[in-house]
Amino acid sequence: MAYLPSHLKYALTDEEIVHADEGKDILFKRIKIADLSVNSPEICACDPLVCPETLSFVQKVPTGRFPVYLSIAHINTDRRVGFAALVFSTNPVLRWEMAVLPKQDVTKLKSEEIFGYGVDSGTGCFIDSHGAALLNARMKGDDAYYEVITDELDKTQVNTWAWANMELSNSPSANLVAFSSGYGDGMYASYFGFGEGKVPICVVTDFGLIYEKSLEGEKVVEKPKNSRWMFWKK
Repeated sequence: MAYLPSHLKYALTDEEIVHADEGKDILFKRIKIADLSVNSPEICACDPLVCPETLSFVQKVPTGRFPVYLSIAHINTDRRVGFAALVFSTNPVLRWEMAVLPKQDVTKLKSEEIFGYGVDSGTGCFIDSHGAALLNARMKGDDAYYEVITDELDKTQVNTWAWANMELSNSPSANLVAFSSGYGDGMYASYFGFGEGKVPICVVTDFGLIYEKSLEGEKVVEKPKNSRWMFWKK
């Protein structure tokens, strides 16, 4: 069975949450950063600077404008994006399942394995399939277009994280909501939360600040890797 974290609820509450991590407390605070226009029932999550040609998840979503939240982990003086959530409804989540692309089968994953998207620029995003096609075309047509995204990220950059909301089209409306990815580069899974009647409530990307795995019946937490985040800051 694929890895399914128990802490995704951290992404869905405005209450401050303290998570004990090997004798240290991590304080999670959620903030809303933008609304995402979803004009098709297909949503994407990817590294927009390196892999804008991503496919959409097979799970379908409602259309409309929906809020994007970040759960910021306060670790001493460090700040990291622990979770990003695109929220379609405030109804309770009754079931979680891993977000997958076509031909990905979670039943073939081992207990500690995930399907996720690769990050090489320290940045992730949410975007619908219409916006993804626009972004991919612009990235292919202009080798320096990534600088437009990084300039927007620079406008909000604070200690170890940033976000950006970029309009790609106004007719129909399409935008990109990008954000820093935890401790930087890696492979990050997303998860759909469903309510009654298999109605999608949200999609959450877990940036791996907390990693629980079963080890002879005990839960342990893997320490985060060193950061290589935000390549445009090198």
